[in-house]
Amino acid sequence: MKKYIFILLIFFVSKFSFGQLSEYDSLSVVAGIKFSEKQYVQAGELYKKISNIKNKEKNELLFAQCLYRTRNFEKAFSITEKLRKNNPQAGLYLAAKCKAGLSVPKESCKYLAEYLKTLNKLYESQIKSDTVFRKIENSSVWVELWKKNMYSSYERKLETALYEISRNNPEEAYDILNIIIQENGKKHKALYMRAEFHFSKKNYKFAEEDFTKALKLRKFEKYYQGRAETYIKLQKYKKAKSDLEELLKTDNFNLDYKYKLSLVDFNLQNYKTALSEINFLIKFCPENDTYRFLKGKIYFEMQDYMPALKEFNKCVKSPVQKADYFEALADTYAETQSYEYADKNYAMALDLKPNSGKLYYKKANILYLAGNKSQACYCWQKAVSYKYYKASDKIEIHCEK
Repeated sequence: MKKYIFILLIFFVSKFSFGQLSEYDSLSVVAGIKFSEKQYVQAGELYKKISNIKNKEKNELLFAQCLYRTRNFEKAFSITEKLRKNNPQAGLYLAAKCKAGLSVPKESCKYLAEYLKTLNKLYESQIKSDTVFRKIENSSVWVELWKKNMYSSYERKLETALYEISRNNPEEAYDILNIIIQENGKKHKALYMRAEFHFSKKNYKFAEEDFTKALKLRKFEKYYQGRAETYIKLQKYKKAKSDLEELLKTDNFNLDYKYKLSLVDFNLQNYKTALSEINFLIKFCPENDTYRFLKGKIYFEMQDYMPALKEFNKCVKSPVQKADYFEALADTYAETQSYEYADKNYAMALDLKPNSGKLYYKKANILYLAGNKSQACYCWQKAVSYKYYKASDKIEIHCEK
């Protein structure tokens, strides 16, 4: 039954593409969603279909990834082997994993040795932590492979820094990265890792500087991604938008980038643009509460309260309840002077976030407007007890001492 429904989905997406999207773009987005949801059989069928339209190597490798994740190692390997006829480096690491999954250590190590000659390979510790290689880690060919020096001293230093981060010793990692950068300021990978360190410590200004330095050396996607997220934290929304638009040039239907672009436009008060972007996402992910919540916030800022209520009401029915959802719903009811519903939803938000002075303050304001002065004073006092001192003025004016 599920397979029948999925075949109908493919037909529907192919026949009636979303908005102005082509069949390829529509199917590509749905495939990405299915992959992220770990529905690898369905994702694989879609990647196989679109590989016949365009971007053959990229989509066939994604199809192979889906097969690998469903433990169809033989078929996944055969796809990588076919691709290597045109591109000798295509899918080398995946081929090594497939042969390890099939318990063929000699073949696995052959492909892994070729992969280790590539420029942007994983570090030794990352490869060895891949569980599929446990099947062959006691073989002589595996042991012999790692006796060879496959990494430069620079790569070894970076790996040591990565190891210190994994052991929750970020300061040790930071010292290593500083030494590397002092020796050679053009080491973009070290700059990127240091930027990530600064970001994790909320030192966003330093993170911005290092991401920018790394990008001057290499225009890698993850460098743009890191800087865009840093710009958002710094509220430099115009710069964040520029980086997100750069990312979307090469991955034009990446849902994460699309969402962040909508969020940035919302903060730039480009509400109509933000609404158009979030509606695009909801067409593909109608049950996504994060998208619905942002859509509700956009309508709220546009003072279009009825559609905002519709979106927030959907959010509060989510299996994962969040105080922010109930607070936004209450705020919207407050704007429509529906004080009873506003009070009820502030109470729900407080159940999830009981130490919020701000929520007590908002609840008190609604109670006062509804004519319940004694309860309003109680909530203003609770707000002050949770260090929301804005409530003090209300107590001074409206409450008996």
